[in-house]
Amino acid sequence: MNDEEIVQLYTMEPASNRDIANLSNSTVHKEHIPGTLSGHLTPLIGWFIVGLSYVISTFKHFYDRKLQRSKFKSSVELPYRFNCERRCICSKTVLTVPFTAWAKFIFGNMYLIPDILFAGLEHMKTKTILPHFQHDTIAATFILSGAVDLLCVWPCTSRLLPAGVDYVFFSITFLTEVLQFMVHLHGRTPVDVRLHQLQAAVAAMSVVALAGEACFRNRPEFPVIRGLLIALQGTWMFHLVLILYHPLGLKPWDLHSDENVALVSLFFSCHIILLVYLGLGINLLFAWLYSAPVKRKERSKDIKPLITWSS
Repeated sequence: MNDEEIVQLYTMEPASNRDIANLSNSTVHKEHIPGTLSGHLTPLIGWFIVGLSYVISTFKHFYDRKLQRSKFKSSVELPYRFNCERRCICSKTVLTVPFTAWAKFIFGNMYLIPDILFAGLEHMKTKTILPHFQHDTIAATFILSGAVDLLCVWPCTSRLLPAGVDYVFFSITFLTEVLQFMVHLHGRTPVDVRLHQLQAAVAAMSVVALAGEACFRNRPEFPVIRGLLIALQGTWMFHLVLILYHPLGLKPWDLHSDENVALVSLFFSCHIILLVYLGLGINLLFAWLYSAPVKRKERSKDIKPLITWSS
């Protein structure tokens, strides 16, 4: 995609020579905006890590409760807890780490702050600022959801928040994503439209999974599905970049081909299948780890680690 096409795509107006010159001279545009591989790198890694962490923490929490013969109860953030043989930095024998909430907060800021300070300000000189606002809105809601998750985990603040507020804010994140991706499609090619439609569909399914999870807090299936859908956003965004921007010298796609539109949908199904197998593999791993805890404890009775898993 050349500079003239980018200006026309984002502004819906013919590109003037001045706009093209400003865009061509912008190193920030070449390196950071959402229309490049590096511009998508932070969100796609963030989505995948957050989704995978949700799946792992859900299975761990579920098998811990099963081992203790107590009921499983989900929440948006299921923090990792560690038993410390000696007091940790926090002067507690149990260390609580809300890893996923911090990941949401950090990855969101890693995308939002540079985009506003560098790429966004640079593109205010041209007429290509709208896509930045669309992507930044999604990142801002992602950060807000992570902050709410952290407040729900900390005892001193969790009692001040109404029950289920974490589900509300995370649902807002996905609803915002659906809206922004749907209005993100004007003037785009058929393949580009299908790629973003499928991304928006995953976000919509995540809202459904969150709603089901909020209604059935004792069922582990919903948080696992939610985590896999979030991870799917990361893998699909990576595929989106490969198709639209063909980095590393890959052969460009024909973005107007009906056959390629169908091929994109086929690839999307493959992503779903692979992530389902990934979820099953994680489940089997935890089932094996928790299958004979007494025997494993006997084998490791001479080993006393500083930090161990805790439910």
